Amino acid sequence: MTRLSPEKFRHQIAKQVDARYETTRTGGPKKYYNRRRRLKLGAKPATVALPELQANWFRELCRALTRFRHEAGLTQQQLSALTRTSQRYISQLENGRLNPTADSLERIFQALDLVVNLTVNPKRGQGSDDSRK
Repeated sequence: MTRLSPEKFRHQIAKQVDARYETTRTGGPKKYYNRRRRLKLGAKPATVALPELQANWFRELCRALTRFRHEAGLTQQQLSALTRTSQRYISQLENGRLNPTADSLERIFQALDLVVNLTVNPKRGQGSDDSRK
């Protein structure tokens, strides 16, 4: 499945949703006001690629989870059983196609016996003491 930028994602969804509906007229003298949009018969659900996740820290997190799962000797199926999720959820998370909740990440960290240390730093050249002098 091809990844899309958020703008292209919204445009493609809107185009597919519009294609699923038709405008019909109902009776009465005011034809303009009596138009109604309704779902076409046999309309298929809209399906598009997932929006692109561009955060580098998130990609690193996904790679680290995959590495630690391999080091623990667990398959995706086994990890999903330990964390009460599906194998598909674990796969999508490892491939960066999913925005996980804090609760699911906590369960994964516990299953892999991981401790999370968070460090947030300013961008290079900003916020350092030397630049303020």
